[in-house]
Amino acid sequence: MGDIGNSIGVFIFTFEGIGVYFNIRNSMIEPNRFNSVLNVAIAVGICIYCMVGFLGYMTFGSDVADLILFNFSDSNIPI
Repeated sequence: MGDIGNSIGVFIFTFEGIGVYFNIRNSMIEPNRFNSVLNVAIAVGICIYCMVGFLGYMTFGSDVADLILFNFSDSNIPI
């Protein structure tokens, strides 16, 4: 169980929530519910990420390139 705390620290550092993590937790009316709120937020983010990936696969099929921008022709670059 000790690795979970380290993982959360890495996630927070990666998503640059270093300055707001403890402020959010301390500003909550019930700070002991922070872990459940964090779990729900991460689950929603994972669901959105998976949904975008699934819809991309359904749109472009199995012939999709590793990077989505490589699917566009050279004359139709959306930049």
